[in-house]
Amino acid sequence: MPRRLRLALLTAHRVASGFIRHDGLSWAAAIAFWLVLSLPPLLIALTTISTSLLGAETARDLVADQVAAHLPTGSGLIEQIVDAELPLFGTASLGSLAFLLFSGSRVFGALARAINVMWHHVESDGLLRRLVIRVVLLLFVGGLVIASALLQLGLLGAADDIGPLADIVARLVLPTALVVAGLTLTYRLIPADGPTWATALTGALVATALLRLAQAGFAFLLATVLEFDQAYGPLAGVAVLMIWAVAACAVVLIGAEVVATLDRHRLRHLPVPASETGEPSEQ
Repeated sequence: MPRRLRLALLTAHRVASGFIRHDGLSWAAAIAFWLVLSLPPLLIALTTISTSLLGAETARDLVADQVAAHLPTGSGLIEQIVDAELPLFGTASLGSLAFLLFSGSRVFGALARAINVMWHHVESDGLLRRLVIRVVLLLFVGGLVIASALLQLGLLGAADDIGPLADIVARLVLPTALVVAGLTLTYRLIPADGPTWATALTGALVATALLRLAQAGFAFLLATVLEFDQAYGPLAGVAVLMIWAVAACAVVLIGAEVVATLDRHRLRHLPVPASETGEPSEQ
């Protein structure tokens, strides 16, 4: 067996066993809970900010497209949330923004605890630093969504000059780049002994590829096999969103396991467990 293939299989085995050992699915469910709660206020905030730049109708469509690009169900559910919430709040009220900061910071809080478990860390940073990192990540992600929406609008407006390539870049390349950038920053900043940028980028690329595969597979299952409407009735959309959120968060944590596994050799406090190597671990 070629050496690179053997190393890739060994890394994949360590990542999978680490994800199971660290109870990754339970952590994914915890992160997904806060993620789903933060979605409505996030949509309100993004739509409000975008409206001041683009106008109400354009902003609504662009924000829905940006968020829906990462869902297996298209933009229908996102548009329903925006249409239902905006008439109630009009614009992003102080209360909705406060709840967005709270729930959004809890997303990154749960994510930080899960990732630090993979590094065998207990969060020792002060409360203020943890809050600053979570808010910075939240604002960074929101800024990426708005920037991606503006770039998408510009590309689609120039479609006559650029041709079909503009649509591919706007609807596929930009959302993918958004995920890679967000995950790279997350994997780099959250661990107490942060990995190198190259290692963080590697984990982000792996997680993004797995997210796209999972998204396509889930969309196929929804179209051919799964019958959520019969099982959940009017709550089918919420059930689909929750299940997808858990799956997506699990993939994000798998990416974090990739980073931890690749970075383990330079972290003395992270010996490879004996169960993975067949040798006694360092004390």
